[in-house]
Amino acid sequence: MTEHDRVITIDTVSGGKIVGIALAIGEYLEEGSQDDGKLWIVYMYEHDFPEESCKDFSYFMTNYWYDLDTHKFVKVKSEQPNEYAVYDPKEETWSWDAASVLVDIRRQRDSLLTRSDWTQLGDNVLTDQQKADARDYRTKLRDVTKDIGNPVNAAAIDWPTVPDFLQ
Repeated sequence: MTEHDRVITIDTVSGGKIVGIALAIGEYLEEGSQDDGKLWIVYMYEHDFPEESCKDFSYFMTNYWYDLDTHKFVKVKSEQPNEYAVYDPKEETWSWDAASVLVDIRRQRDSLLTRSDWTQLGDNVLTDQQKADARDYRTKLRDVTKDIGNPVNAAAIDWPTVPDFLQ
């Protein structure tokens, strides 16, 4: 082994995401399928990276995907929109399971509802208008998941405006 060898770990379950890069020093797994087919190991020399910028491992992991059919690294055309997205190198597009993204959106929505739960208690010091604003806000939060189709991520949601007294 030379000091320029790299071990690249690919997540096959995600369809080719690069999940690890390390120097190939000492003993390591054999190239190819690992962990019951969930991982794929690739060895490369530093000079074989697709572009000079790939020597920055973070850049390589963010901007490249491994095509499991051709066994080549392909540069993605846009940033991964969410952690569930899988890149299709033939179509040059991202796809994802909307249900997985919806779980994240509901988790954020539920957190916002929890932070405003106190407004519904009878012994709070809110004015009648503030109570009405809080009820309206909470209703809009519960409705945020209605008819949203295939959401990209929680940041893409048009979240209701938080009343000033809740900020």
